Amino acid sequence: MHESTLLTRRRFLTAILGTAATAACGIPDAIMRRPVLSDRVQGVASGGELVVGVEQEPRTLVPTIGGVDGGASEHLLDMVHQAFVTYDDRAQPIPRLVRELPSLERGTWRVHEDGTMETVWRLRDNVFWHDGEPLTPDDIVFSCRVFSDPSTPVASRRVARLIDAVESPDPSIVVMHWRSRYAFADQLTSFDLTILPSHLLQATFELRREGMSAHPYWRDEFVGLGPYRVSRWTPGSSIQLTAFDRYFLGRPHIDSVSVRFLPDDNTAMAAILSGEIDMLLPRRAVLGIVRSMREQWGNESDGNMWILPGYSWAVLAPQFLGPQPEELQDVRVRQALAYAIDRGAVAEVVTGDPSLGSDLWLPAIDPRYAAVAGDAPRYPYDPDRARDLFREAGWRREAVDDVLVKQGQRFQLELAATAEWERPVAVVAEYWRNVGVDVKENIFSFTNALDRQGRAAYSGVELTGAVPSLAALDSRLQGANVPAPENQWLGTNRGHYSSRELEGLLDRFWITLDQTERQAVERQIAAYLQTELPIIGLFFYPAMAMARVGVQNCQPPTALPPAGRPSMTWNVHDCEKQ
Repeated sequence: MHESTLLTRRRFLTAILGTAATAACGIPDAIMRRPVLSDRVQGVASGGELVVGVEQEPRTLVPTIGGVDGGASEHLLDMVHQAFVTYDDRAQPIPRLVRELPSLERGTWRVHEDGTMETVWRLRDNVFWHDGEPLTPDDIVFSCRVFSDPSTPVASRRVARLIDAVESPDPSIVVMHWRSRYAFADQLTSFDLTILPSHLLQATFELRREGMSAHPYWRDEFVGLGPYRVSRWTPGSSIQLTAFDRYFLGRPHIDSVSVRFLPDDNTAMAAILSGEIDMLLPRRAVLGIVRSMREQWGNESDGNMWILPGYSWAVLAPQFLGPQPEELQDVRVRQALAYAIDRGAVAEVVTGDPSLGSDLWLPAIDPRYAAVAGDAPRYPYDPDRARDLFREAGWRREAVDDVLVKQGQRFQLELAATAEWERPVAVVAEYWRNVGVDVKENIFSFTNALDRQGRAAYSGVELTGAVPSLAALDSRLQGANVPAPENQWLGTNRGHYSSRELEGLLDRFWITLDQTERQAVERQIAAYLQTELPIIGLFFYPAMAMARVGVQNCQPPTALPPAGRPSMTWNVHDCEKQ
């Protein structure tokens, strides 16, 4: 049994971080606490500048096209652009570019007997692009063409592939014809369909589609429909935004926003404490900083700090295209790797809260978790069971250094990740070494992390994060989203997984209108994922966001939308600064 190599949770935590780390103050009491916003201060004046810090410089302001889906651009997008629909702080859909959401009751959402649908969108009549051109139905039709075209580097076509055609019988009406039912057809956000200016991009799309992602439009020449327009982008430093006078919901209260790139957490904390910046947009929560900020802002007299659940779900994604070792395609090997990890201990090391360990896209403390998990297989920490499964798959610990061997081949496994995941990589690697895996940790440099083709070529397992939702899983595990030259290596399915059964279940989930039936399909998806393990869930990583006390009326998200993503800046036009 190799008892000398077995690690209890306490011994493991002590070995990795030292005894003090296991007693550190952390996030637990704040994970599900609703943020308490300061009361609106009387006499808050309009105007002035809001200085915000973000974790990194975005590659693009439109994360769905030509860039990496996620990061700072997700929260900057609502500042400079708008969609048909966005979600408020309680994850309720609210209309933006349209007057109202399509409705079955009002007849603007029609479901036909053959399973096809129509949704009628009534555009607002006072929506203008930042260059003064009005939003027209032509822009909507063009955007659907872009998202449907396989040669365009779109992060996900989960929704676009369901839309058959778009027409405009009236200058203020857009009718979408759907190939099949879609349960959230009344909630199209920017991540489903980013509205694009046809007068600026259509010529490039028609003449040189492969060059779309390199167009300067996505960065410093961006023209959107949001409350702020881009006035200057200084690479490596900041983005300057100016209030758009013709914003359809009214001119923003604050005249300008300066976005500063602050990748170092300690630098960012010092900047907000000193008043150099007014707000930090969501970034990965760091135990020491959370504790320090609670001590300094304990009475909320200087500012507010929010711990936002569901920021990222850490997962392990095995490679299915030419993996090394090739036995990664054997489900027994993947099950052994799952049994070898104590998720609660990993979560405690990284976040300070063992309850955030989770094998599914819902936290184990979520009321829905038991219903979704159902009778799906579970993988509690059990190194003995892991060793048994390795033996069943033909692997024995016969090497001098106690590494697993099969027919003379050592079980060498690459564990790849970007630098932000370096700490959990080290923890997971130790657990796997404990059962005989020769783990080679591969941490991508900043430059290599931007190399989409290179990141898709890992040979073993990737530790990465995703927004905890079925939408993110759909994007990660759809065969159509495999990175390839045809999509400029933009697909998020870097593990090259493909399963008709899983894709069929995901499609059924999206097209099932009845909520009870949809929940039953969700349980089937959970059972499939836990049986086949195309990914191995680890833990949830909450986010921290901060604002000095003078920043008013900004409402951070407190819930996760069912098919979209939460945004810290969904109501930035209402924000004020004292």
